[in-house]
Amino acid sequence: PELVASYPDRYDKLGLRDLADEMHATYRELAILPNLDKAFSDLPEPVMSPRETFARLVRGEVEHVRASELEGRTLAVQIVPYPPGIPILRPGERFNKDTRAVGDYLLGLEEFDRRFPSFEHDTHGVEIKHDENGRRHYVLYCLKK
Repeated sequence: PELVASYPDRYDKLGLRDLADEMHATYRELAILPNLDKAFSDLPEPVMSPRETFARLVRGEVEHVRASELEGRTLAVQIVPYPPGIPILRPGERFNKDTRAVGDYLLGLEEFDRRFPSFEHDTHGVEIKHDENGRRHYVLYCLKK
């Protein structure tokens, strides 16, 4: 009842079975699980040690970058989706074409979270920012160029 009360336009007409079916269909549509599997299969490009990366983070040599704009950027923090709770990118690793599945995975989660308020994912290293229109975006700390 609290869910429907909080988001009546979204959930008022859905039964539990309908909601579950819609969520599963969205996971398939956005290829969330295949992208997660591929994210663990494709090795990222390490460009500096976690220690060097942390030193730059402490000095404030980082900036927020949207998940949709990660190409060529070096992450300043570890990215750990829950579940499964296993890192898919570590500090000092560069996001490139070989790690595209990580980006697609994050973008899939971002879209899922928009479609299903109150069912948002918990991904360590990802923050939520809202644009001027109130639209949610995943952002990650990356080293400044």
